[in-house]
Amino acid sequence: MNPLRGKLSKLERARNQVGQINIIFKEDFAFSVSLPNGKTKDYSPTPTFKRFHASQSDFRYIQGPFGSGKSSGCMAEIILATQHLPAWNNGIKTGRAIFIRNTVPELESTTLRTWLDWYGHLGQVSSRKKPIMIFTHRFNYFNEVTNDYGRVELEVQFMAFEREADLRHLDSLEATWAYVNELRHSPKGLLPRLRGRLDRFPPPISGEYKSFMIADSNPPSTRHWIYDVFEKTSAEDRGGWEMFSQPPGLIKDENDKWIDNPHHDTAQKDKNGNPFVKSNYYSNMAAGGNVNEEFIKVYCLGQYGTVKDGKPVYHEYNDDLHSVEQIDAIPGLDLMMGWDFGLTPAAVLFQQTATGQIRILHEFVTQRMGIKQLVEEVVLPYLNSYYYGYKVVYSVGDPAGGAGSPIDSTQTCLMELEKLGISTMPALSNDPIRRIESVKYFLRRLIDGKPAMLLSRIGCPVLREGFLGGYNFRKINVIEKEKYTDKPDKNEWSHIQDAFQYAAMGLVPNIEEKKSSFDISEFFNPIQVY
Repeated sequence: MNPLRGKLSKLERARNQVGQINIIFKEDFAFSVSLPNGKTKDYSPTPTFKRFHASQSDFRYIQGPFGSGKSSGCMAEIILATQHLPAWNNGIKTGRAIFIRNTVPELESTTLRTWLDWYGHLGQVSSRKKPIMIFTHRFNYFNEVTNDYGRVELEVQFMAFEREADLRHLDSLEATWAYVNELRHSPKGLLPRLRGRLDRFPPPISGEYKSFMIADSNPPSTRHWIYDVFEKTSAEDRGGWEMFSQPPGLIKDENDKWIDNPHHDTAQKDKNGNPFVKSNYYSNMAAGGNVNEEFIKVYCLGQYGTVKDGKPVYHEYNDDLHSVEQIDAIPGLDLMMGWDFGLTPAAVLFQQTATGQIRILHEFVTQRMGIKQLVEEVVLPYLNSYYYGYKVVYSVGDPAGGAGSPIDSTQTCLMELEKLGISTMPALSNDPIRRIESVKYFLRRLIDGKPAMLLSRIGCPVLREGFLGGYNFRKINVIEKEKYTDKPDKNEWSHIQDAFQYAAMGLVPNIEEKKSSFDISEFFNPIQVY
């Protein structure tokens, strides 16, 4: 009997046992889903997903550029796993998957849509939307490699988690597998809580099966917890967590021009010879009018970077020009500081050279820390460790820091800094336009062919991310045209930006109040770092 006839014979026997075959599993983790029109929708794993599917890790995370098949591959892993469930429910293999996205709109427009594009016709399908969106598929399968066949009941619950408080919805949940779509938007506390809800369905008496968590994402920034887990922690310490990185969508040609990488995951072709994505997909994406270096890094190359929604405040900022990996302090040159107060105080440390260039050395960013605690526990220990013998001769803060608190009107942030040894003046103004223009003054200038402002990427990661777009004018949802807020959005990048703005105002020439308000020799008793 020839191989083709043998396969047909096995398939016929399976049909006689379970009825219509809805999905056929093949070699190398490929499979075909039967459609109502008699055709099939075929899944062929990319090179990276072949390794992903073969892994037995408890948690698998895949990261890569746009359009690289991450979501489709993760959903295929759930389908592949159904055939290995125990047939405990009257001979039916029954499993439950949890699909998670950060918001309900994105859950419905992306995660659910991808699932239905692939499996909207898989077997008998029933669904409900409230209180939780659930799709149930009852289908028959045949594995032409192992000759295994059976019937599956797969329940998929779609849930949204954006904040740590949303995790309470996991209470009492029992599931077999979990998939987190775009993990970078989910809180770190999600994964351990989610893992505790697995291995609970089917019940232990049903037989042996493999529970797991999987996730995908475009790359986050280097300050994200994902980066800390997979780039700063050893594989042994991660305890069964495995990361898969897809090849970049772009490479440089001999003329240093971006071209599509012929070896990116979706450059392969399907059984009909059609590519998974159009030719020049990534190079066309990189040629867009609003595309910058960080966009290319994250969405075309699949590298860690910062891309934020909204309109950047500083379109003058050029990361290649205005930042370097690290800046060492110039020996003997005095230090300067800028401060923002409130519940999330922040400070920036820099020097200004004789030619006028500002060299930003380090940032101090906090969460829920008072100004006294910030200075005593963070700033002063850092200065004593790394800038012993230097003087802080210029320190400027939020002018609102001169107002007393509702509890004790005799105490202000500026007074507190004075008592701690850092004499600090209130900034010239709290006008956001004026503050922003002061920073733009330095961004627009070159001094002897060098930028008038230079920051350390290692020392100032949050400040840098703000310049790259985290500090922005938030987009307003209107239909007729693109519209943005008049003032920068208050977010995790705004506090350190404010701190630098307050200091920058006093260093811009030709500001009329500067001479009377910022005569350092009259105001400051410079702090000597011991």
